[in-house]
Amino acid sequence: MDDIIDKKLDQHLIFLRSADKRPRSIVYDKGFKLPGTPLAFNGSPNPGLLFFSDLNMKVKARTRRIIGSDITIATLGNRRQHMDAIAVSYERLFKLGKMDLRLLPSGMGPGAAMLEITFKEKKILYTSGIRTTAPLRGPAAHRGQWDIMVVDFVPALSRPPAPRTMKPRLLDAIKAQADTTHVAPAVTYDSATALFDVVGALSDCAYPLWAHRQSYALLREVAICAGEKLAVKRLNRRWPVDGVVIIPKDAFLNSDFATNSQIPTCHCERETDMSPRGEHFRFGEPEHVSGLIQFARSCGVQTVFLSPNAGESCAHAFQKAGFSVYFSRIPRQLKLPL
Repeated sequence: MDDIIDKKLDQHLIFLRSADKRPRSIVYDKGFKLPGTPLAFNGSPNPGLLFFSDLNMKVKARTRRIIGSDITIATLGNRRQHMDAIAVSYERLFKLGKMDLRLLPSGMGPGAAMLEITFKEKKILYTSGIRTTAPLRGPAAHRGQWDIMVVDFVPALSRPPAPRTMKPRLLDAIKAQADTTHVAPAVTYDSATALFDVVGALSDCAYPLWAHRQSYALLREVAICAGEKLAVKRLNRRWPVDGVVIIPKDAFLNSDFATNSQIPTCHCERETDMSPRGEHFRFGEPEHVSGLIQFARSCGVQTVFLSPNAGESCAHAFQKAGFSVYFSRIPRQLKLPL
């Protein structure tokens, strides 16, 4: 049996089977995994212990063992009844086998976390998304000292604007739309990070806020976990005549509302050039390649493991910056430089 132990209280938190419990290599096969340990990450098939990194991540129904921040675990709702699920606060040190672990804020919204793994005095950082600019909701990304960084996300093509830069532009657009129409504007988003950016930006909005049922459920779970009051109403079948409606992009485009030309739209998303009619705002983007390299350099990272999601251009940029880079588009096992 493997024990996950709270190092401060010396209490057993969860029990898992494992053969070795020591990270000797790293494998990428649809997702990173540390062989010899149960620990696996986004996309890994049949993980022993899945790290639930942020609310953009989809947790498969057959997942049985999972670990994440208080907020990410809370959003699983009734699904937790069928899992060995453990919620860990940021920066709380705990132990899995011979590894010391910590969850650290990634700056990608409430509950979003990076995982720090310490073994033989070497530190590994795994991240499925990071943003170094101050978010509108949730803590900023943690900066520390690590030897190895494991990156599994698609960096932004160019430097994304800070959420606080986009906030006044979005508010001005909504005010202009509300003053010229007799129907509530739609604000669409394409990721959980963008959703919380939008809610943070609209916190100073003078209009009532409505949320599509999918958005409302997520916001409600996060608010309950954070002990906050939810200042958003649930959208019913009728589109309101006043206020602002927050709705997932796909849900909006697949609804009858999308064909109503009277509804003004603001699209808050990463791929702004792919949006339909309406005004576009860049929200919810992770760090771009140059920013990611600057972050790694400031944290003393020497070796970088990149998933295929990061792309060859990202790998070349890290190599040019002097890092030892491991990158492959085919599944392979690589020995950790420990």
